[in-house]
Amino acid sequence: MNIFKGVINITLVVLGLLLGIVLLFYCYEKYHLYIFENTSLKISEEELVRNWGQPDKEYRYDVGSKTVFYNTFFNEFVFNINTESKVDLKYKDNF
Repeated sequence: MNIFKGVINITLVVLGLLLGIVLLFYCYEKYHLYIFENTSLKISEEELVRNWGQPDKEYRYDVGSKTVFYNTFFNEFVFNINTESKVDLKYKDNF
């Protein structure tokens, strides 16, 4: 009987850890979705960086505009910044 109690305890600990990790991923993704939904167009690039941090990727174009990318585990958030340093397009893509 003591062996079964040990196996059950180990199983519960492993299941608890897995549930905690899944919950952590879920909250991380929901947090970034919330930020994305509340990021309005026409905000400045400085405010975007303040809300999101430094971008993971950045593409600059000859005309002065650029596109910045922020990645999470399951999503990619894309913002196009025009020549006046204002966000004029935002897009979310699932991996």
